[in-house]
Amino acid sequence: MSLSQQIDLRSSQILTMTPRLQQAIKLLQMPHQELASYVREQIEQNPLLMQPEGGESLYSDEPTNCRIVTKKTYGDDDYARPDLKETLTLREHLYRQLLLEISDPDDRKIGECLIDHLNDNGFLDGDLDTIGLLLSVPVMQVERVLSRLQEFDPPGVFARNLGECFALQIKDRHGTINPDMALFLENLELFLHHPLPKIAKDLGLTVETCQSFLKDLKSLSAKPAEQFSPVAVESLIPDVLMQPSRDPDQNDAWNVVLNTEALPAVLLNSDYYHTLKKQLVSREDRSYLTAQHGQANWLLQALHQRATNTLRVALEIVQHQSAFWTEGFQAFKPLTLRQVADAVGLHESTVSRVVASKYIATPRGIFSFKFFFSSTIVASKSNSFQDESLLSSRMVQYKMKILIDRENQGQPLSDEDLVLIMQQDGVPIARRTINKYRKVLSIPSSAERRRLYQLQSRGAESHVGMDGIFLS
Repeated sequence: MSLSQQIDLRSSQILTMTPRLQQAIKLLQMPHQELASYVREQIEQNPLLMQPEGGESLYSDEPTNCRIVTKKTYGDDDYARPDLKETLTLREHLYRQLLLEISDPDDRKIGECLIDHLNDNGFLDGDLDTIGLLLSVPVMQVERVLSRLQEFDPPGVFARNLGECFALQIKDRHGTINPDMALFLENLELFLHHPLPKIAKDLGLTVETCQSFLKDLKSLSAKPAEQFSPVAVESLIPDVLMQPSRDPDQNDAWNVVLNTEALPAVLLNSDYYHTLKKQLVSREDRSYLTAQHGQANWLLQALHQRATNTLRVALEIVQHQSAFWTEGFQAFKPLTLRQVADAVGLHESTVSRVVASKYIATPRGIFSFKFFFSSTIVASKSNSFQDESLLSSRMVQYKMKILIDRENQGQPLSDEDLVLIMQQDGVPIARRTINKYRKVLSIPSSAERRRLYQLQSRGAESHVGMDGIFLS
């Protein structure tokens, strides 16, 4: 046999993304409202699916027990109950507008990415060049889609800075913006670094005009997505509940359970299927029935797997953050997707999708799953944190904010001061990290805060305080 006639047999494993697998992945990360809408569509399209009567559920009501810290620290009123009116999340609200306003598939993909890069206040955190590289599209196309998204409700959303946020709101209210006001807003941050008369003169504006503009800003919002903020968690329906154990022998335990109100109600009508199967004669009809039966079974399995994975991840979060429920942010422990993936036996990408757009009701309120995942910093083993080798960046940010909230307004804490205080408390943190966390928390520098305190004390800017200019 010649060389050209030889047959080379090789074995390899290739993961094929079938349509059903792709849909299962989408189901895993859908917020419950989107999921409910999808299930309703499936019920309308598939005659073998039905909505159960009397609140019947395809999910088990058996709770998963999780023995953690004592719950006696909290009274009944401290427990965050989920039986409250549902409202849209910011992502859901914007996604619906995206589907209505933008039809081009590529532009929609860019829009979805921009939505994912919003912070809780509705500001765009991502860099447009980076987003363009991520999606392999020209940055000009990203800018064009961003301009369209900046016309969405609520006014001011997708702004990249506070000045742009105010400008978008003015354009939405009046249809246009005064050129002097536009110039003023483009240089808004300069008024926090320098005296108002100097900047007004440099811009060719009068002091009276600038003062008038500052008064106008009082009617605008520095947090365009505040109505969707996690602060208003009472309006959210959580996917998972932490409930006090009713077992008298487990008075220090919590039950971690799925919230059936957030689960789609759907069942397979087996009786109808068997009836039709006996009656149908043609091959085409029987083939259609078989396909619908397979689709219905797949949907129920996918929903059950989604619920199971959600509960497994939630349970691991609850166990990992056991001290947080009673001690608060000072006991917040770092947690990564990899840690959870290893603990529950799922792929890291699966955990990432489970975490997306899901909420848990806890003794301290309703939190998104994402809230519990943060980066870590290394700490010395002989410090006030009881020999913890890793500290949560979220906990450090919380401590920073407390220190700044309580600072002497006459002598605001510099980044160097914060580094020293942190180090004295056993947190070996670098100045650049303090600077980064300040920006994450939208806290001005010490010089900017001193300037604001002085303006407030003189009453020259009583209408625009720190909360009116910066996002806390």
